[in-house]
Amino acid sequence: PTLPTVVNHLIDAVNDPDASVDGLATLLQSDQMLSVRLLKVANSVFYGLSGTVSTVRRAVVVLGFKTIRSLALAIWTRSFRDRVRSDWERQAQETMFVHSLTTAVAASLVAPRLGFAASQEDCFLAGLLHDIGRVALISETGDWYREAILEQAFEQCNPIEVERVALGFDHAALGARLLESFRLPALQIDSAARHHRPVNNLAAEPVRACVVLANNLVKGLDLSLYHGPAVPPREHLLDRAGLDAVEDQKDLAGQCVRGAQQLLAELI
Repeated sequence: PTLPTVVNHLIDAVNDPDASVDGLATLLQSDQMLSVRLLKVANSVFYGLSGTVSTVRRAVVVLGFKTIRSLALAIWTRSFRDRVRSDWERQAQETMFVHSLTTAVAASLVAPRLGFAASQEDCFLAGLLHDIGRVALISETGDWYREAILEQAFEQCNPIEVERVALGFDHAALGARLLESFRLPALQIDSAARHHRPVNNLAAEPVRACVVLANNLVKGLDLSLYHGPAVPPREHLLDRAGLDAVEDQKDLAGQCVRGAQQLLAELI
């Protein structure tokens, strides 16, 4: 899959330290549909700005460059649902988007709990795109993916190993290559590449730690495409996040679902 031209330029602008609010607003306004959707999401309950963001420039000022980038990429990933060839693909892409969006919200919520409040937006984007490789595989291979991966997963094979045997790579490696081609930061690339691997050094990879923990919490909500093996969160992650008690995990999961639903309502 390829990014829309405006989203490509948006990523370049966010990476450019000399980019301006006016320049970014002008770029976004060149795509009317994207502008309208960005304003809808900016005014969602999730951001607490309902009815107060009336222009694209105001959205850029209030939300910031990184959040605008995340929302534009969320709108793009949502569009995969409309480019399908079968009912199964539509349902699969819908499931993947809800899982990814909920993981994004979860990653941004666990970031301050792990002591990384300054990385919340990086965590949101990494959570949103951690499974982009699987989204791409569904989009490109359709029913083949369902038959070769999901049916074998149902037979209790490891779906990741099935991908590697059938394709020579897995969705995590593909996702990392895609994000690299999109010129996204190394934080997001690494999170996509290794979101199924345990975190041994929290201080060295805070964003990936948030995504790994978030992904596992969300899998417990039955929001995944398949029920393959997850990497159990290390106890030190749960302890550090104040989530060692099951009830605390359930409370946070509820917050994640509500946040994702608030965003999803404006992305339809």
